[in-house]
Amino acid sequence: MNDYMKKPKTMFYKFTGVIALTLALIAGCGDDNTTTPNDPQGNTPTLSGSVSNYPGGSMIVKAKITAGTPTDSFFVGIDTLDNSGIVNMPLATPPSNFLVAFGTVPSGVVISDTTTRATQVGNLRAYGFSNELIGDMMKKNYTDSAVVGSFVVQYLYSTKPFTITGADTSANLTDTTVFVYNITFASGWNAFTFRLTEQRANYDKYEYVTGEAAGATWYYTPSIVATRNRGLFLID
Repeated sequence: MNDYMKKPKTMFYKFTGVIALTLALIAGCGDDNTTTPNDPQGNTPTLSGSVSNYPGGSMIVKAKITAGTPTDSFFVGIDTLDNSGIVNMPLATPPSNFLVAFGTVPSGVVISDTTTRATQVGNLRAYGFSNELIGDMMKKNYTDSAVVGSFVVQYLYSTKPFTITGADTSANLTDTTVFVYNITFASGWNAFTFRLTEQRANYDKYEYVTGEAAGATWYYTPSIVATRNRGLFLID
């Protein structure tokens, strides 16, 4: 597992690496070479919702995707937040050079069409008006500690319809973690939900399902502890 992912008893950041057992980092380390979206489509979704833990004042939030070596960046969505703390961000169609293929998936998991190319948005990056990174936002229904029923919402753009089904079990001498996949994606932007469904001593079970579960808010985290998102088996 990724070194920043802690057990769900304390944090729920495992979601960013479940399908990410063999994937490349999608969120880059820097903000150089960025491009703002200029091709919004009439049928693209809008990321919306209230922000919890909002520090007040104004900030700029961006949905960032990255690709390539060296890393290049593209913002598929930009919004300015004020004291109301409400996100209202249409998503643009990503440029083709920012769409990547699926890599190797665990045995027991099936991707119906591996010829699709995709990109993923998880966290929204928050900036001050001098373009300094000040934090990030993740859409979820908990704060710091996850319990059964806690979930995170993610967004994926795909060039083709496809499904991910099956289950993957990760076990070592002390812990067993099961990941169950039942996701259907259409062409374009899609929401999906990652949920903790079972937890007991040395055992955790998660599931990925289609769509955006109700009851989540965009939870703001200052940049001192902000994390980066990883995606669904995607590789450059």
